[in-house]
This record gives sequence, structure tokens and C-alpha cells, in this order.
Amino acid sequence: MNCSEMDKYIPLFIDDKLAGDELGEFLKHIDECSSCLEEMETSFLVKEAIVRLENGGSFDLYSELVDKIKVMKQCYSMHVTVDMIRRSILVLASLSILSLLVWMAIM
Repeated sequence: MNCSEMDKYIPLFIDDKLAGDELGEFLKHIDECSSCLEEMETSFLVKEAIVRLENGGSFDLYSELVDKIKVMKQCYSMHVTVDMIRRSILVLASLSILSLLVWMAIM
């Protein structure tokens, strides 16, 4: 993911609409690119500040953003783990079918 693509991904991240590989690429990019991280922080703070002003909510927005990034990293890590398990199951199923076919051919 490059910096020019971040304009479309930042709102999706803020609205919890990024998942899977896109989420992983986004998180990796903001870890490596301080200007995109700052852009995302600004977008998050502005959007949430408007909502909080209207609703009278709290204003510890930076901590909330840090927590959100941490939670989304955990979600992506879970996605990677589940995907690896799914692929392992497919490999095992394929090997089982292949073994059965070989056994049937021998008999």
C-alpha cells in the first residue's frame, strides 16, 4: 500500500470497515509511514471531536486511537492465524484424498 491509497483507507479504518489483508497492509503502512499515521490521527480526532461535541462525550481521543490500533492489530493477527489453519486443513484434506486414491489404486 502506498501513501496515495491511504486517502480511501483512512475513513474505512476509522469506521471499522477494513478487514483481512487490507487491514494488515494498512496497519503495516501506518507503522512505517509517520506522515500517513499523522493524517489518520488528524482524521480520527476531527471526526470523533465533532461526534463528542454533539453528544457531550469524553475527549481522551488520542488514547482511544492508540487502543483502536492495538485492537485492530490483534484482529488482523487472528485473521492471519485463522487463514493459516484453513490452509492447513485444506492441505491435510488434499493429502487424505490423495492417500485414499493411492490406496484404492493399489487394491
